[in-house]
Amino acid sequence: MAIFGLLYGIAVVLAACNDPGAAAEKGETVTIGYQKGALTLSLKEDEAFTRTMADLGYSLEWAEFNTGSSTLEALGSRSTDLANAGDTPSIYAIANRQPIHYIAATDNAPYSEGILVRPDSGIDRVEDLQGKRIAFNRASIAQYLLYKALDSVGLTFADIEPVYLGPADANLAFEQGNVDAWVTWDRI
Repeated sequence: MAIFGLLYGIAVVLAACNDPGAAAEKGETVTIGYQKGALTLSLKEDEAFTRTMADLGYSLEWAEFNTGSSTLEALGSRSTDLANAGDTPSIYAIANRQPIHYIAATDNAPYSEGILVRPDSGIDRVEDLQGKRIAFNRASIAQYLLYKALDSVGLTFADIEPVYLGPADANLAFEQGNVDAWVTWDRI
């Protein structure tokens, strides 16, 4: 996969930026931010990647985040050294002048997000979302999907009641019936 080659390449870039021998002496740690289910998580179990980084003088720490936005906030604040996030959170982060460097992209996963409604909700079409309480994570692919879905039927955010919640809170609100719909990716 492209991400593996990319991150092995990052190991080489890190080595080029620092003297690998000095890094080994200092015991530098690289903190990698990831989201549950993201490709980056696969590297956590990849012994060859860990060994390559160790050979270059780096130890690895892993930091899990529940959204791309929070992953990029950590990267911007230098709490992590490397991270991945979806396209929409990345665009928001760059637009908000987060001090990050965007170095690569992978293919989109267009069927990994959707608008969830309960079977008994009476919501059968996008038009039925008008006037409804809809939960989604701010600055995420979910917000973009909702915007595009509403726009496709002539509605705007003014026609719904947006409920800005992170994934775990949105899941709970959806399960308890406190929102009419939930726009999400890879249901938690």
